[in-house]
Amino acid sequence: MRSPAIVEMSSPRGRRNRVALSLAVVAAVTGLALVPGAARAASSPPLVWSKAAQVEKPPFAQRISIDSISCPAASLCAAGDQNGTILTSANPAGGFRAWKRIRLRQPANANPADVYAMACPSGKFCAALADVNEFHVPAKDAIVTSTRPRGPASAWTSSRSGSMVDALSLACPSAKLCVAASRGRIKTSTNPASGRSATWRLIKLDGSNKITAISCPRSTSCVGVDSAGNVLTSANPAHGASAWKVRNVDGSAGISAVSCPATSLCVALDTEGRILTSAHPAGGAAAWHLSAAPETNLTTLRCSTTSFCAAIDPSGNVFTTTNPAAAQPTWRSTNIDGSTPMNAISCAGTSLCVAVDQQGNVITSANPTAASPAWTVSNIDGFTAVRHLSCPSASFCLGFDENGNAVFSTDPTGGAAAWHVTKISVFPGGSVSCASAALCVIGGENAVVFSTDPTGGPAAWQTTLINGPGFIFDTMSCPSTTLCVGAGNNSTIWTSTNPTGGASQWQSFPLLGAGFVSCPSPSLCVAIGRGVIATSTNPAGGQATWHLTPLTIPGTREGISCPTVKLCVATTGTGLNKDQTHVFSSTNPTGGAAAWNVNILNWTSDFGLLACGGTSLCVIGGAYANAKHILISTKPTGPRVDWLSQAVSVSAVSCPTKSLCVAFSPVGAVRTGAPPRRR
Repeated sequence: MRSPAIVEMSSPRGRRNRVALSLAVVAAVTGLALVPGAARAASSPPLVWSKAAQVEKPPFAQRISIDSISCPAASLCAAGDQNGTILTSANPAGGFRAWKRIRLRQPANANPADVYAMACPSGKFCAALADVNEFHVPAKDAIVTSTRPRGPASAWTSSRSGSMVDALSLACPSAKLCVAASRGRIKTSTNPASGRSATWRLIKLDGSNKITAISCPRSTSCVGVDSAGNVLTSANPAHGASAWKVRNVDGSAGISAVSCPATSLCVALDTEGRILTSAHPAGGAAAWHLSAAPETNLTTLRCSTTSFCAAIDPSGNVFTTTNPAAAQPTWRSTNIDGSTPMNAISCAGTSLCVAVDQQGNVITSANPTAASPAWTVSNIDGFTAVRHLSCPSASFCLGFDENGNAVFSTDPTGGAAAWHVTKISVFPGGSVSCASAALCVIGGENAVVFSTDPTGGPAAWQTTLINGPGFIFDTMSCPSTTLCVGAGNNSTIWTSTNPTGGASQWQSFPLLGAGFVSCPSPSLCVAIGRGVIATSTNPAGGQATWHLTPLTIPGTREGISCPTVKLCVATTGTGLNKDQTHVFSSTNPTGGAAAWNVNILNWTSDFGLLACGGTSLCVIGGAYANAKHILISTKPTGPRVDWLSQAVSVSAVSCPTKSLCVAFSPVGAVRTGAPPRRR
């Protein structure tokens, strides 16, 4: 028999401030830790939880900015973020799963680094600049190198950058030369892969001017630019100050970026919105030609060949040209990232460009000179917390977060790499229920969003608008592909026997107090509201088929889960005493008030949301972000002493079988739980 549908529970009351929980839990396990006041001891924990694997990274309302990227070929891109992570991929257009995350080693009490410059001359060598917090070097940056960029953290070696302060740019034409630039200084190494600080040589070169960018098409040719309109050139970059020439080519305007795809072409960007090009960069002002840039606020410029350059601006636009050396280059603009600022772009020839932005996205194109459809966006490095989760089986889970992303996995125990993200733009409230891997339905705000192919990407999701201004689904329950029942914030029940059939297939009726609903089968649904239990053996039959049973103790916070037709468990909180959670349970949900038992659980973390999976295990979770425990019972119809606590903080959890629970923590980490192994 199919596992019971997972019921998502959240309340519109205080939605902006509290973490709404959805819970569904496993069958038969033994031995639990005690709730305060309980009399008996536990022999073992009820569930053993795996180490958290980060999928949705904190902070909640922000994503982690990726600040640098270098793609020497279509088979390797390396990027660095603000959280001390290097991200590498042999398939940069492959989305979240195609990117490997390498956390840089750091002292135990160090803040995460910002890996803000990356240079990879080939797939066998990469170097990066990281800020001072990563390595606790006061007022200095660090240089990180690897001869195995896609290897583990141990494959990356850091060295102190000595007197390098506020380093801005890094160029490595080969594994035998790296050149870093900062305020009036250049630092070079002819053996950067060694990871030794002693191999780096400091060259004082340009007074107080800030060297803003540097590009080295060969080991015998480097070109830098500074904030005073100067171009710095050298045919022997590591030889010392005498090997560098400084010439003003742009008056008092600062030059912010330079890219030299070959010794015969350099393209630069100045602060007055002009493009500078030269076939002889060391020739002084006469050798540089100025033309109007496509925008006055371009931030980064990268030329992969002498016939292709790409630039980005702070508003999500990419500008490309196939004739950068012309007197007036032809630039084409494409908005690929909405209004999100992009931080860096790298192009491996004309067949692949990869950009990164401040929202943790990687944006790729195999045809970068085409229009917007040629670009795809994959969030790989910094989502927000998952608040809603449904696992109809051990081989499929789907949740959604407050940023409108669907997060799913066909291997929930596979760690972060096994989870994928699809942008579906769902209101962060509501609820999700997957009848199976072939149908997931999300109740949002005045809408139902559904998919018969939940892993198929954004195009696989459709939205049905429903009537009811201000209506928000608190729960959605789909016991089969031919029945979904939702309940929401205005005591309304919505039903459909054809959930994918459009608005006309959804019917609604008022049901006094009903806000949360659970349907263990198409022939039974049970709803709970303030002071009432409502049941129906014909859920789609209209208001007359639902029967009301008053509760002995009304409550303000409700939750319900019916794992089978022979067990329903519901919770309410008193509202006056938030440390009291009332648990109602029944093995005969349609039997009226006499068939329901009530227990009062005293707990100070404001518990009140619940779900069950199987007849012998239920979990109650805290309704607020600071809740650090869950309450578990293997006898949910028994006395209070059978409800015991376990220190697991969750924002969403679902248990499709008696041997698997999948949970997200309030900081976006996914973990799995299973009963302890018998000895």
